[in-house]
Amino acid sequence: MIKCADGQYRHCFPIITGIIADYEEQVLLTGVKSGRHCTICQVPPWERENLQKRWPKRSHEYTQELIAWQRQLGSLSDIDKEDKAMMVHDVDCFTWSHPYTNIHTAMMVDMLHQLLKGIIHYLIDWIKAHLSATITRKRKRDADGKIALQDTGGLDQLDHRFRSVPPYPGLKTFMNFNNVKQWTGVEQKAAARQLIAVVAPLLSGSDKAMIVYARAVIDFWTLAQYSSHDDNTLAYMEHALYQMDTLKPAFRKYRINSRDKDEAGHFNFPKFHAITHYPEFIRMYGTTDGVDTSQMEAAHKWIVKEHFSRTNKHADYQEQIIRHSTRQTNAMAMEELILHGQTKPLNTAADDRLQANVTKPNRPLNLVQYGWKTTASRGPNDRITAGQLDQVIQLGGLLDALAVFIRESRNKEDGVVVPTHLMDRREDDASWVGSFSVQVHGSITCWKPDGKDSNDLQKLTEEFVRCSPNWQGKNLWRRDYVWMQEYTEEITRGSVLGGRRLGQLQLIISVQDPERSIMITNDDGISKRKPAIYTGALIDRLQILNSGRPHEIHGMVEARRCSCQRSPSEALCWSSRRRNLGCRCFYALENVIRSAHVIPTSAENDSFYVNNYIDWDQYNTLYDPEFLRNGKRLAKQLARRLDVEMRNEET
Repeated sequence: MIKCADGQYRHCFPIITGIIADYEEQVLLTGVKSGRHCTICQVPPWERENLQKRWPKRSHEYTQELIAWQRQLGSLSDIDKEDKAMMVHDVDCFTWSHPYTNIHTAMMVDMLHQLLKGIIHYLIDWIKAHLSATITRKRKRDADGKIALQDTGGLDQLDHRFRSVPPYPGLKTFMNFNNVKQWTGVEQKAAARQLIAVVAPLLSGSDKAMIVYARAVIDFWTLAQYSSHDDNTLAYMEHALYQMDTLKPAFRKYRINSRDKDEAGHFNFPKFHAITHYPEFIRMYGTTDGVDTSQMEAAHKWIVKEHFSRTNKHADYQEQIIRHSTRQTNAMAMEELILHGQTKPLNTAADDRLQANVTKPNRPLNLVQYGWKTTASRGPNDRITAGQLDQVIQLGGLLDALAVFIRESRNKEDGVVVPTHLMDRREDDASWVGSFSVQVHGSITCWKPDGKDSNDLQKLTEEFVRCSPNWQGKNLWRRDYVWMQEYTEEITRGSVLGGRRLGQLQLIISVQDPERSIMITNDDGISKRKPAIYTGALIDRLQILNSGRPHEIHGMVEARRCSCQRSPSEALCWSSRRRNLGCRCFYALENVIRSAHVIPTSAENDSFYVNNYIDWDQYNTLYDPEFLRNGKRLAKQLARRLDVEMRNEET
């Protein structure tokens, strides 16, 4: 059965899609009319924009009866418009001779063309059209003759929003989003993952329905990629369809660019209706990752395009491509056989050791390379005293935070229990740490749930989090955002953060404590004492708004900088007058959980959205537990408002 004993929907057998995943090939096989009919169900062409209603499935018997009826009619002059719209091509499908096969149930869903290049691409076009129409360019100029950002057009502000997205491991950023002409699958996935956080500040309060509709589209796409489903996730997909169907009138006026000018403003196009079959398809066949055409599209590069360049481009070039592909496949198979014959299994003690999935620092920086230390200085090039480092990088409160970090690290090793309110207590004099030797690290390795393996949803994958000076030779710091585990449980009721705090990396160092030593045993069994080393990250903590609950409209957790970060001239948190450290302090690396994708809400970089669409782990942890009930209530409320606005426009 497709639904397994644990309630999960998974692949129980391989599904080979071939050419039946693309809509035009499906039309050719089933005989329906392109652009008018669904290849799976009997939905009328004028009902395809209804995402809530379900229609009977097409079958061989239905198609044969329809063709026989069409042949008996003869003349088309007396046929009703609705009956004419349901007519199909007079074909003879090869599967009709197979009694246990229904070609219509073999039609596959396709996330690449139906969602990425379909619904999401349409959504981006509609948002661009709306921003271009509602945010117009003003003619105000400052003393230098420049136009302020808030006075530019909607598309210019959209470009700026995409440029303001900070770098993130594995995420493509866009410097000129509106100038992208040819979209690849990687680019469209990257745009979808950051779309909600980018457009949320640009859509005004009267455009709440557009934001919720966009959220529903991205929710549906994200859920469709799951490698394991149950009844709950399928209910979430149905909920996203409900929100899209209820709130689609918000974009109806931007459907005027359809090919048929007489039918402008409708959603009766195949890709919009096709997504209604996703929950049912998953129940029948399992997850969609095995039938997505993105794998076959990527294979065009090395199966067809690469071999075409080696042909003479004459009439028989197709046969030449087939011969090249066959020879390459045979050579690859022979290479694997030879490699397998030469490989011998090795049983070592290292193979049996489990890798510790804890956050760890990567190699220290060469301080001479960054000009923080001269070649004539004594000692290794990766070491410097804390006092010299404080003078070089000039991070306010560095020595104060380091003194507290060393003090608490010693207490932890000694087993001293310190009350929570005293852990951040500032030292009266932090100059004693100025002589301690430190190493600076440009990145750390964290672990996060991957979410791709249906057999192990908690499988961890590593990621690099950066805190590096002179990033990409631009003489600028790259300081990523991270999640830290602050408490064992969340004190504030209603928060989904689970005791986590959000912050931006400022520095990653390993400091030697000459007053403490530990016993080290090398591989030869020789033991000797070495100074204790504490590795931590200096982090500027952000203030989480609304007790960590996601926003009702855009669904993201919001945060802002501390007052001292917004006004560095005051430096209240770093002032020696304060008894506690404030927002800037050190965290031991074992308390740094993983990266966070934080996108500023404005050019001032004072408030932020925590992008929960960046990966599956964030999507599955940063959400409103009552979003089904609240989402339906919100969709109904916004739909009533849309209806009133449309009536007012008509009058």
